[in-house]
Amino acid sequence: MDRRRLGLLVGSAVTAYLLFLAAPLILVTVLISGGLGAAGSTCDGPGGTAAGTDGTGAALNGGDQLAYAQLITSIVAGRGLPQQAAVVAIATAAQESRLGQAGMNTAVDHDSLGLFQQRPSAGWGSPAQVKDPTYATNKFLDGLVGIGGWATMPVTKAAQTVQRSAFPDAYAQWEAQARDFATRFWPPGTPPGGNPAAAATQAAAAPSAAGAQTCPGEGGDGLAPGSGSTAVPPGYTPPTAPQTRAVLDFAMTQLGKPYQWGGTGPDAYDCSGLMWASWAKGGITLPRTAAAQSKFGAPVTDPAQLQPGDLIFMPGANGSPASPGHVGMYIGNGQLINAPQTDDPVQIVPVSKWQGKISGMRRPGATNPDAPSPAVQA
Repeated sequence: MDRRRLGLLVGSAVTAYLLFLAAPLILVTVLISGGLGAAGSTCDGPGGTAAGTDGTGAALNGGDQLAYAQLITSIVAGRGLPQQAAVVAIATAAQESRLGQAGMNTAVDHDSLGLFQQRPSAGWGSPAQVKDPTYATNKFLDGLVGIGGWATMPVTKAAQTVQRSAFPDAYAQWEAQARDFATRFWPPGTPPGGNPAAAATQAAAAPSAAGAQTCPGEGGDGLAPGSGSTAVPPGYTPPTAPQTRAVLDFAMTQLGKPYQWGGTGPDAYDCSGLMWASWAKGGITLPRTAAAQSKFGAPVTDPAQLQPGDLIFMPGANGSPASPGHVGMYIGNGQLINAPQTDDPVQIVPVSKWQGKISGMRRPGATNPDAPSPAVQA
């Protein structure tokens, strides 16, 4: 073997050995910096190596997952319960439905439905009730507070005592991220130990944005305000199909109500919150955010084919064509209803106002499957 070839072989061997020695340091550096491709922004939620994944390495940081975590936390605080109840409830919902990613409309296991995969046949409520995230959260909390000493139990034991899952230890994997969410969304000024004197009527309160880390601009359509109408337009004809009639009847009665980022009613709404609450009247539980709703239902490819109840999406103030930040609902006759932005109430505008900005259209319906997600065992 000549000296040149020998030198190349020796050099390659030394390089490989040095890379082998450096690999652990590189890995530690990546983990400390937030993981491979971690977002880590306040809008995306916790990323990187935060505890709680779905088994594929994906953290619970989707927009609708954050909204459901916020909803759960607000209900816990509204009931005067300690923050630990939110930790248990979020960890449970993460295991059962991946925080709203599976089984919301279509049962995954037996007749289990909704955030907590509660079974109507086991007495949790009707299918429509257990699919309602507010109802489902309150039912879970009713079961939790009925357990003596629940607040000092390990999270997985408290969750299992309520749920009676076939996988009793699975809840533990979500505890760290559930605790992070509960802390992040806990309303400022509310004692972490809870307030037993809180009014019982607050138990089903709508989620509040007060405890959230908000995104710049807090959403909205990003268009100039003042060009919409809070009155039912002349010549408006309600749909004849019972499902869409229920959806549109509800939406139209919200005209004039204020915009609130994170609001799902009954007194204020953000854009996706209005769609979520309206379609709930038609028996469909939409995902909670505009970006998630834009991937739900059947696509409508031609504006000429829009039907009342269809959802129309645009990037808005803080979204993109691939991940829309704003949504409205078609009501017919070239018009849509939406909750535009702060200081701009629920109103009707011409679809033409969104000309050149529409990034997608979708048609929810009773046969819509849930968004693809890993199999969940309840």
